[in-house]
Amino acid sequence: MMNKINCFIPYDTPGIWGEVLAELSASSLVNRIYLLGKEQVDTVKEGVGFIKTDGSFSTDTIKKIADHSNGAAYALVITRESKISFGMLALERFLQLASGTGSTMVYSDYLDRIDGKQSGHPVIDYQSGSLRDDFEFGPVLFFDSQVLIQAAGSLTESLAFAGLYQLRLKVSQSGMPLRIPEYLYSVEPVDTRGSGKKMFDYVDPKNREVQVEMEKAATFILKEIGGYLEPEFESICFDEGQFPVEASVIIPVLN
Repeated sequence: MMNKINCFIPYDTPGIWGEVLAELSASSLVNRIYLLGKEQVDTVKEGVGFIKTDGSFSTDTIKKIADHSNGAAYALVITRESKISFGMLALERFLQLASGTGSTMVYSDYLDRIDGKQSGHPVIDYQSGSLRDDFEFGPVLFFDSQVLIQAAGSLTESLAFAGLYQLRLKVSQSGMPLRIPEYLYSVEPVDTRGSGKKMFDYVDPKNREVQVEMEKAATFILKEIGGYLEPEFESICFDEGQFPVEASVIIPVLN
């Protein structure tokens, strides 16, 4: 049993998950599948459980995932609503690389599937100091269950939106996340806006609370590891010194 995988899927839009549920249910590597959502699902397959959440990856949701990660060596977490299809032997590769390297968290390149066409979507390697809350892992994360449980248990600050970010930062303290440079699954996005519009999500007023929480999570972990620099500002007197060069600072904004 302990060489198997527990899977966690956000389930607020049930219609998009049929394919991946069928794939995971058919795999002998999968121990248990859990759906995460605000509303109880009436019709679920055998071997599929339901975890009631607040509808986001809050700290509370992460702790519930941890509570249900016992009984399997690994936890596969799908982090956003997309139509996902795993390639042949994809789960085997996740399991092989995670167990063979002892990595705390594994992620991979994937294929974008849009209008019936597929194109490669390589992600980048995680490095020490990779703090961005929107770091591109892809929507599939593969955790060592014991590391996940320990990391979730150490989260002391309860946040409504930044739970997954907290978890990633905590897990990376135990070991560097590993990228598999292989296209192990395909993704058909639900959010079909162009990247030129998505890049301005951070300035949307409705996302301000999310951004504030991400900053809280980053500040907390930096203080914990001794990497936080207290902001100290000195008043600048422009009458002192010469300034022979003028520079323009250009910040893109959404009008």
